[in-house]
Order: sequence, then C-alpha cells, then structure tokens
Amino acid sequence: MKLTELFVYRTIKRFQQTGSIKKRYGGGRKCTATGRTNVEKVRKILARNSERSAAQMAKELNISDRSVRRILKNK
Repeated sequence: MKLTELFVYRTIKRFQQTGSIKKRYGGGRKCTATGRTNVEKVRKILARNSERSAAQMAKELNISDRSVRRILKNK
C-alpha cells in the first residue's frame, strides 16, 4: 500500500491538534431552512390552523414549500 505525502502530513497534523488520528466528524453544510427557528414557526402556524397548506406556510415564512414539507414529515 502506497501512502501519499499529503496523507501523511494531514495525519500528523490531526494527531498534533487532537491527540488522535481518528477522523474528525461534524463537517458539512448546516441546516438553514429546516432549522429550529423555522420548525417552531411551522408548529405555531399549525397550532393556529391545522388545515393550512404547505404552500401557504411556505409563502408566509418565505421559504420553499419543499422545505416546509420536509419539516412536516421529518421534524
């Protein structure tokens, strides 16, 4: 197995920073449209009127209707 110079450099750097060579997790894009604030807003809207459509909520919250549907389904 051949190791690249970059792999060795990054592994040494990771060990110096964290004391371990394990992969660091937690990267990636953060939730924006389906974050806590919008989830709470959707809950409040539903509490007031449970027959409100996802498209109407999306328009009111200024987010996509796909995001509202994700909130309703997953959160």
